[in-house]
Amino acid sequence: MPSQCFVINEWLLEDLLGENGPEREEQSHQFLLKLIEKCDKIAVMEPSPWLDKAWKLSRHGSPKQLEYGRILFGRIYVDPRKCHHLYKNEVKSLPEGLKELIGPKDQYLVETYCSVQDVTLLVTTDKKHIFDALFGSSWDIKAALRDDFLNDYLGSR
Repeated sequence: MPSQCFVINEWLLEDLLGENGPEREEQSHQFLLKLIEKCDKIAVMEPSPWLDKAWKLSRHGSPKQLEYGRILFGRIYVDPRKCHHLYKNEVKSLPEGLKELIGPKDQYLVETYCSVQDVTLLVTTDKKHIFDALFGSSWDIKAALRDDFLNDYLGSR
């Protein structure tokens, strides 16, 4: 299977920071490890709220959370095979109809999706403002909810 590129909203970082319980924390830790193993990657806009939370993970927290930060930055973020960095000057503006569908705080995620050529999926926990807004719309944006995505991804080889 060809490698995949994901836009992941802040759930990943909130999980790794322990904000969503120990089960989700461990699932997200396993996601990082599987991402490395499978030669898949993430796309990250710089600067962004996602990156702000990622830096928080690398600087604060328990020894376990600091280890997650080392995995995220030391093995994924710095590796161009694992992380596509999108800078503000590379961002494509969203068309008006799409911009209206997505809440302002989440627009950077959809901009990342639309601006990175090899993105395959936007993974979110925001059912109302992202997933439901995109599902069934005429926009060619593939989105999945966190739990469904992780069940499939962590269960695949």
